[in-house]
This record gives sequence, structure tokens and C-alpha cells, in this order.
Amino acid sequence: MMESRVEHGLVRLSKINFDMAGCSPELVENLAGEYIRRVAIMSGEQGISMPSPFFNPLSMLSIDGHVAKKAMERFQSAVGDKVRNAYLRRACECYLQWCEGIDEGDPIAGRYPDLFEPLVKLLEVGGEFGLHHGELMVGNGAVPLRDWMRFAKAVPFSMPSTV
Repeated sequence: MMESRVEHGLVRLSKINFDMAGCSPELVENLAGEYIRRVAIMSGEQGISMPSPFFNPLSMLSIDGHVAKKAMERFQSAVGDKVRNAYLRRACECYLQWCEGIDEGDPIAGRYPDLFEPLVKLLEVGGEFGLHHGELMVGNGAVPLRDWMRFAKAVPFSMPSTV
């Protein structure tokens, strides 16, 4: 039997060293930009109006989120208080919800199965981000999110295969 995407996601998140820091700010900025680009493309292709690229998957997928919720509880139990950044914790939760959407056969999640890949890679390399006054604080800078859909036209970032 194949491992579910939620289980795979949980294992992957559990392997992240949230105490690690000091990765390349440029890499983190590029990964964040690639995540925003992918969400902008999905939003445009699906005709979904979103105020921000940081969204609640449960609001658009045809799932109840119970599987992801249980996986998130297991994740939080495993990592304890190592994930001190609320935005990182929420990103992990959204990733698991998206995985549940794929497992449950949701058409949107199924069409964009790697939507959260850049965000997970960002965490795997020790990157962090936050939101402040409508800007994404990442790497050494801030990205205004007022017109975030412009990222749909950005050149794709070739993500590293290993971290």
C-alpha cells in the first residue's frame, strides 16, 4: 500500500531541524518567490480571488481537514516548542491540509500537487518568514504583497533537489 501524502508530509516535516539557521538569504527569498508564483498561477487558472498567497486550504478544497488536523497534532507533539514562529507552524498545517486534499482526490489539490514544495524546501534549509504590514519578511528583505499576483509572470526558480 502506498504511503498517503499526509503521512509522507508528516514524516518530511518531522525531519526538519527547526533549530538550524544561517542559510543563504538569497535561497530563502527565491524559494518564497517561487511559492508565491505557484499560488498566483493556481489562483489565476482556477479563477479564485485570494487576498494573499498565504491562504487557508480548507476554504477552497473539498475536505474536512480531520486527517491533517491529527497529523498536525502528531507533528506538534514530535517537535514540541521548536517551531516558535507562528507563520512557520501555520505553513506546516496548510501543507498537511493540501496533502489531505491530494489524498482525498480534490481536483484543485490534484492539479497542483507540488504547490507547497518551495515553502517546505524553505523550511528544510532553515529559512524563516513572517508577515508584517502587508509585506512578506524573508531573507534580508521584505516583499510587498499588495500586488502579489504579479508573481504569476515571474521566471520559475529552479529549486535545489537536495537540501
